Amino acid sequence: MNNKLKQIANFGQKFIDILIILVFIEAILTTYPWFEEHFAVAVDWFDYCAMIIFCIEIGLRIIFGGKSFWVGKDWAWNWFDLIVTLVTVLTSGGAFASIRSLRLLRLLRLLRVFTIFDGLRILVGSLLRSIPKIGWLVALWLAIMIIYAVIGCHLFGADFPEWFGSLGATCYTMFQVMTLESWSMGIARPVMELYPLSSIYFVSYICVTAFVMLNALTGVLVTSMTDEGNAQKAQQPDGQQDDSKAPLTKEDIQCLLKKMEDLEKQIQQLQK
Repeated sequence: MNNKLKQIANFGQKFIDILIILVFIEAILTTYPWFEEHFAVAVDWFDYCAMIIFCIEIGLRIIFGGKSFWVGKDWAWNWFDLIVTLVTVLTSGGAFASIRSLRLLRLLRLLRVFTIFDGLRILVGSLLRSIPKIGWLVALWLAIMIIYAVIGCHLFGADFPEWFGSLGATCYTMFQVMTLESWSMGIARPVMELYPLSSIYFVSYICVTAFVMLNALTGVLVTSMTDEGNAQKAQQPDGQQDDSKAPLTKEDIQCLLKKMEDLEKQIQQLQK
């Protein structure tokens, strides 16, 4: 009975994956006016049927998953699917009909299909797990940007009000400098004509934000990917572990010695 339930669950998951891909294809086709003109009714029916199927799917997962649906191993993906499904239902009509474009959020469920591949599962999982650390990096970057923005307002605001006239304008200028987009010829050099030592201001900011912070972000992502890969390997059943790296047991050594003795006897017989 359990095997039949597993087969039904696997078939249902494949069906949902195919439906998500069809939703993605339908969203692409609706960008063409000729498709909307000729298949508008079919698109509405397809959206309605897909919404019902997604609601049934999430309901079954809640019923059969129980507590594990909310706090289990895949709780993040479960909550993600639930929120996207609720947005789809709410924006299908009523007061939210004017923002029907939010229904396209269900396209994000394609990420659920990508997780069937081990490599992409590790990548997506590591990105999700690294969000808290990335948040602290963003907070640190914002603090550094505001400090430099305040300094820029006091130093250059009177002569360059377009770039440094207010805190908001200066923050945007510093964001542009961090992205290295026209920072030298467009901003730094004109300022350096009046303030030669301002090169220290711009270069130090770029070194801290564009180089140090970027490397820190890369390190966080690499560490998260490594931890996620190790977690995935640890969750594999014993039968799926890589036996090539397993240590040799006493029985294996005895078997190898016996084979070597047999080979030696065969070689001696051939020499005779």
